[in-house]
Amino acid sequence: MGDRQLQREVLNLLAEQAQSVRLRVGSASPEDRAAMAHGLKGAARGVGAFVLADCADALEREPEIEQHRTRLEQAADAFLAFLSGLEQEP
Repeated sequence: MGDRQLQREVLNLLAEQAQSVRLRVGSASPEDRAAMAHGLKGAARGVGAFVLADCADALEREPEIEQHRTRLEQAADAFLAFLSGLEQEP
């Protein structure tokens, strides 16, 4: 597998995780929010998506704060939009 293909595969896995968290975090319990945020934080840091990771970290530490949830959702949306733009490049 080439480096470019591996990069895309890793980013696609993170995109799937971000999308899943994005869809489920609003209705999750605080404990589940913290767990989802923890996993997303590590994956995002691993690829350099630090804004997404920082938002996940805040939600992990204080899962009951709705502003943290909203920021995480916005960061996930921005990350997914960024990846969508990459897919359009040759």
